[in-house]
Amino acid sequence: MPRQKEILSNWSGISLLGMFMMGTSIITMAGKDAGMDVLLALPMAAVANILLAFMYTRILTLYPGKSMMDLQEMIFGKLSKLFYLLTVWIALHVATMTLILFGEFIQVVSLPETPRYFICGFIAALAIWLVKDGLEVMGRWAGFAFPVFLLIITGVSLLSIEDIRLDTLGPFLSKGLHPLLTGTFPLIALGLAFFTEVFNHLGNSRKTFRVFLFGILLTTFSLFFVYLRNISVLGMSFTQSLYFPSYAAVGIINIGNFLQRIEVAVSVNFILVGFIRLSICLYVASKGISRLFGFQDHRAITAPVAFLVMAFTLFAFRNIVELSEWVNSTYPYYRVPFLFFLPLVTWVAGEIKARKDRRKATLPPAL
Repeated sequence: MPRQKEILSNWSGISLLGMFMMGTSIITMAGKDAGMDVLLALPMAAVANILLAFMYTRILTLYPGKSMMDLQEMIFGKLSKLFYLLTVWIALHVATMTLILFGEFIQVVSLPETPRYFICGFIAALAIWLVKDGLEVMGRWAGFAFPVFLLIITGVSLLSIEDIRLDTLGPFLSKGLHPLLTGTFPLIALGLAFFTEVFNHLGNSRKTFRVFLFGILLTTFSLFFVYLRNISVLGMSFTQSLYFPSYAAVGIINIGNFLQRIEVAVSVNFILVGFIRLSICLYVASKGISRLFGFQDHRAITAPVAFLVMAFTLFAFRNIVELSEWVNSTYPYYRVPFLFFLPLVTWVAGEIKARKDRRKATLPPAL
């Protein structure tokens, strides 16, 4: 018996998108190599993300209820499997990087003697459970966790006021536009494209762009305040030298020897958003593999897909140093085909097909 289509509320969609986009940036400060210009890069990246959201929204509204993979199958037939393969690959790769960062963070700050694969296995098991419970459950969980996440950011930032030094801010654009551009590109969210497989489940497809927009704006504002807090507390040079600057910035908080050592708040936030990021990646990868091999239900292969990601974590990157070097040097360019070119080809071909279908619908019936 076919499963009833899952329905996401607008708030669930915003929460899933916001938590996914903040993902690893909330702890690693993506784009920090741009120096002080990263504070200008955030709104620039938001504009780019909104423009991409226009394209993704159009893909989803050409045939309401259809995801990008559905549209690719309608347009390209058997050739669509090439699109699925590329989507699966990038979803698996992002899942692998997320899981490695999870393991490295927990190992470095809390459990240095615990093997990384054990930590990754525990997190992967939780993600399997969430994906197998379905997108609707994932959305409700995110809808509950996202306000908690935002509350923690607000509370920790307020507690940091005593340690903020505004003289650490500036100068901006001191080295021209190049640092600004290099800082903007890592902040353009690859995960937006994954949501062409999620937002076809929104209860009201006419509000798809609004959900994208609110999710992007909430993410941008939250990251801006986190980045501003980290830089004004630690200084830009020290911030750039750290792999987990948010953790270090919060570790400085000490209010009257009463409230201190609250780094656990940052850890909780990272676990919340990282958990959602990993679950979305597993969801998209499972859907793509199901289409490649003709499985009826993607949930049946969620566990094997997660085990595949676990296997990748054993040899993809040995440590946080290798991962950071690759992310800074290669990842911004590596993701361009999936972020832009695949959706663009699908969008253009979808517009052509939709126009042809409308013309056929207006033709008078043959006698």
